Amino acid sequence: MYVKGRRFTPELLDRWRKEKRGTGTGKDYIPWHQVRPADPASRGRSHLVNWRLDRLHHLLSDNEWVVFGLCTMLSNVVDLREQYPLALKSHPSDVSPYCLFKQAGWSAGTLEIAQDLNIAHPVMRSKGRVVPWVMTTDFVVTLVMPNGRKQLLAISVKEGSEAEKERTRELLTIEREYWVRQGFTWLLITPELCSLEVFRTLKSCLSWMLAADDESLLVQLGELMPWRADLAGRTFGQAIGKIAERIKVSSDRAQCLLWKSVGYGLLPLDLSSPVRPSAPLRLLSEEGFRLQNPVASRRTAWHN
Repeated sequence: MYVKGRRFTPELLDRWRKEKRGTGTGKDYIPWHQVRPADPASRGRSHLVNWRLDRLHHLLSDNEWVVFGLCTMLSNVVDLREQYPLALKSHPSDVSPYCLFKQAGWSAGTLEIAQDLNIAHPVMRSKGRVVPWVMTTDFVVTLVMPNGRKQLLAISVKEGSEAEKERTRELLTIEREYWVRQGFTWLLITPELCSLEVFRTLKSCLSWMLAADDESLLVQLGELMPWRADLAGRTFGQAIGKIAERIKVSSDRAQCLLWKSVGYGLLPLDLSSPVRPSAPLRLLSEEGFRLQNPVASRRTAWHN
């Protein structure tokens, strides 16, 4: 199996297992695929993001970068694991690492699921050796529910045209069944599902939204909240100037505060509107803001 001229081999996967890739939670999680020269490359631009879990997140495309941002906007997210490997054989539920006292049941691996669905499981061949390919899910989001229990949300990211290819649909069918059998929601996210305008806005503004939090930033966000409605109707340039004047910060800091407010859901911005200094800043209802985010609203591009 090849990606951009580099070859995936059984020996490579053996090495990744020894490196404990795909294991751990929170800051200790090690992604299966990584953004580094020794790994076969992905299509498009890759990103390394240091979010609030105190580790680097490995994102293999601009689309993954945007969907990562959409995931961080969920208010109850406590962990976010990318390039997550699916077990080949029967295994404890993937939520088990968060269960302190008992395993949360067992579930089938991709080999059994592929056989049940009568779909050929992907394999690799090298030097006469044939081994099953380790399938992955782009994002596994851990959510804390009102009762305190952990729930997983699995997300695959694809271009709309790619998701319609016959073999891709077969592999997505296996992936979806892997999560559905465990009782977890699986979403297929494409740019079209979110709207290209929202994708474009997030792609240009995520570096502000995902900037590292610090104590003073959280205090400044609190100062902004009582009068954030006053920003509606102003241009982005005027809004940033107003924030800088009220809170006594630089324009760069004011821009960061604006987008941090959006990321935390405190400023329900219409993300489909153009983002430029002369464009008006439009606010939505809380529900309208949530519906812009296919992860928050649980929309999926998957169809049978």
